[in-house]
Amino acid sequence: MAKRAKHIPNTFFEVGRAAPATQCFRGKLPQQQARSMTHSWIVGKANEMFALADDARKRLRTADQVKRYLSQMRAMFEEKLGGFPEKTPLNAKILGCIERKTHRIEKVVFESRPGFVVSANLYLPRQFDAPAPGVVVAMGHIDNGKAYPEYQKVCMDLVLNGFVVLGFDPIGQGERIQFPSKRRFKSRLTCCVNEHANAGWRSELLGISLGGMMIWDGIRALDYLAGRPEVAADRLGMTGCSGGGTQTTFVMAIDRRLKAAVPNCFITSRKVLVGQERILFDPEQVQFGVIRDGLDHAELVSMAAPAAVLVQGGLQDLGFHPSGTRWSVKIAKQLFTSLGIEDRIAFQQEDLGHGYFLPFRQRAVQWFCRFLKGQEVEFNEPALKTEDMRTLWCTRSGNVLELGGKTVLDILREQLDRLAQARVAGAAAGRKRADTAGILRKTLNIKTKTAFDYDGKATACGRTKANGCEIVRYMVRGEPGITIPTVVIHPPGGAGDKAVVAVSEKGKQWELENNRLIPKWLASNHTVILPDLRGWGETRQTKKLWPSPTDHWCWTIGPEGFLEQWMLQLGDSLIGSRARDIAAVLAFVGKRVGVAPRDCLVFSRGISVWSAAVVCHFKCVGGLAAVDFLASYAELFRCEVPKVPANYIIHGALKHFDFPEVLAGLSPLPLWIRRPMTATGTALSADRYDEFIQTVRTGYAGSGAEGKLSETLRSFS
Repeated sequence: MAKRAKHIPNTFFEVGRAAPATQCFRGKLPQQQARSMTHSWIVGKANEMFALADDARKRLRTADQVKRYLSQMRAMFEEKLGGFPEKTPLNAKILGCIERKTHRIEKVVFESRPGFVVSANLYLPRQFDAPAPGVVVAMGHIDNGKAYPEYQKVCMDLVLNGFVVLGFDPIGQGERIQFPSKRRFKSRLTCCVNEHANAGWRSELLGISLGGMMIWDGIRALDYLAGRPEVAADRLGMTGCSGGGTQTTFVMAIDRRLKAAVPNCFITSRKVLVGQERILFDPEQVQFGVIRDGLDHAELVSMAAPAAVLVQGGLQDLGFHPSGTRWSVKIAKQLFTSLGIEDRIAFQQEDLGHGYFLPFRQRAVQWFCRFLKGQEVEFNEPALKTEDMRTLWCTRSGNVLELGGKTVLDILREQLDRLAQARVAGAAAGRKRADTAGILRKTLNIKTKTAFDYDGKATACGRTKANGCEIVRYMVRGEPGITIPTVVIHPPGGAGDKAVVAVSEKGKQWELENNRLIPKWLASNHTVILPDLRGWGETRQTKKLWPSPTDHWCWTIGPEGFLEQWMLQLGDSLIGSRARDIAAVLAFVGKRVGVAPRDCLVFSRGISVWSAAVVCHFKCVGGLAAVDFLASYAELFRCEVPKVPANYIIHGALKHFDFPEVLAGLSPLPLWIRRPMTATGTALSADRYDEFIQTVRTGYAGSGAEGKLSETLRSFS
């Protein structure tokens, strides 16, 4: 590294440790308000979208209008789930049987898609009139899946009342642990929620949803149940609690074979959850653009019509807030009434917490008897003896992977390869920079044509001098509701005629304390601009949302995961929103700092590299430096457990591009690259680095700009 000029000594970095020198909101805005700014913006945008959805519902006055509305919502929902594959042979096998006085339990496995094995228990009454109605029981978020005693009791209550019942393990639970430890029935990720997160967020990049994969398992479970000779295929029902309530709700919204359903402890409203600073916990419960497109839980319930739906919820269940449950049921009842079937929806709310408790189980039995058997019954659950987990296992080890099937990651990798081949074979291979910019703008919800469509307005909120440099603090105006705290450092002698905008996920204070290139930039007469993009630095979300130790993909409820989940439901992303922040800062630099766009370089570190690269596609800066960044989305699929925050998600991105292609499309813009990383935070191996950089080199060579690409920072600035 070049020597620093004498007038900018090492002590310059002490400025970064002086809080007043870098804190723009200090004395201007309460800290908590600054820390919750991004979430407040999300709430504001969501409320605008909720208002539009409310208006759309108010316009529904006739049965035909309601039917058309629900049909459109159903098609939209299926699209958001990523669609479904063709039905293939189930290849079902019965691997064992448990004989009890009142019923028999068959140990069943079947393939919901080729090689993807589902483990299940089929409960058959000892005495019943065949064909009997059948009920699928989906399991909630519990590690032992179908063996959980509370869920066993749901199955046993139904089989005692003459139903054939199929209880199956969801992905990542029971005998379907996808990331097993040495004890194959235990997850190396500690719990099923992490199993879902580890697979689910990656699936979003492919334009599919883990929820869609889980729903497909439920649909194929119905196929298996309907195909049994003991079952009446025209009298099928489904129920489940929590995550099982999610699966039940989604399947009843899609599969018209269901005649009755009981979603337990899931139905609420996103309108209530976003205001309560609560989230839908798991990626399978989050679909891209559902808030933007007016698809709330009320629609999911109503889409089940004319099936008979009993919604159950606990007054003490704050994860799925009871006020949201009441609101959704109210809307659904209005829609059911418009269809003339108001008797086919009911609501049971008990002074209980989160679980399939006794009052819920008893009422569920009555509901299924009424609508699947045509009987009104009084049912009091007898004393039940549940089975040991190992007794219910279909496999010896407690994991279906011993049967030689695929994991969910195998399926995602297959889709990754298909999309990569399609990009190479199609227009993406020869896409011009302008085409890439258009795709990025559409994919990332960026409405500006250039980075300078923002007004560049800012409020100065203090200044300091250190080592001959003037440090000015600003609050830069971004899009409505967003303020970007920004520090501007002028070199000795006044404003520089060139500028470096340094953006970093670590925040501006960290960069000021640790970035040893800053004195070099100042010494070469560059003005240095250090912004905190939304959710970072001074605006980092710090409220404790869940007892999660990290923001990693297998721990989704940290600040970044919290924000990303809501962004996805708005049809947005953190990468896209932070690109808009960078655009606002660049407009500020051009109009307030007085540096022309062509004289402005962007230095980016970590995930901010992705946002900065997007902005640079608008041909508005002099060059980009990318440091310490995830090399590609493909890297996320090369390891079992990524160790990066859940803030890289762009829904469906891999249908259009991977990051090396985005960088290649920047040609002939000057580009400096240093330390592209794997998804586990290590440097790329030589082979993988060659694969990454070859794509970028090819893009630059194609436009005759090989000299504009540098693999070091020596020439930056």
